[in-house]
Amino acid sequence: NDGELGRRDYVTAARNRMDGFDSEKAATGAADLEEMKEFSDKLEGRKGLLTLTKKTEVKNAACSGPITYTDAGLKDLQEEIERVCSSAKAKGIPLEKVFFSSPSPGTLANFFQDDYF
Repeated sequence: NDGELGRRDYVTAARNRMDGFDSEKAATGAADLEEMKEFSDKLEGRKGLLTLTKKTEVKNAACSGPITYTDAGLKDLQEEIERVCSSAKAKGIPLEKVFFSSPSPGTLANFFQDDYF
């Protein structure tokens, strides 16, 4: 595994490689921070895949249709796989020992709400 060095994060990489996420929905909030207003106020304005305070609105892509890989997304995925495999081979690491991280559909569902299904 390359430790996610080749991409910002796996959720964004998945989103950039696939079609079917043309809607937007408000991001999930960090429920534990809702009670800790003194702390969460310090996080105001920070944006990521979820919002750390209700004062900062974060929008994430939402499923808007059938989910498919784009041609460019498949090409990018293949290039990433080839890069990781080439690096492993260069270091003498057998490919059966290589781990490639990938988000499950359930993981993506946590970040991308549904407007379609």
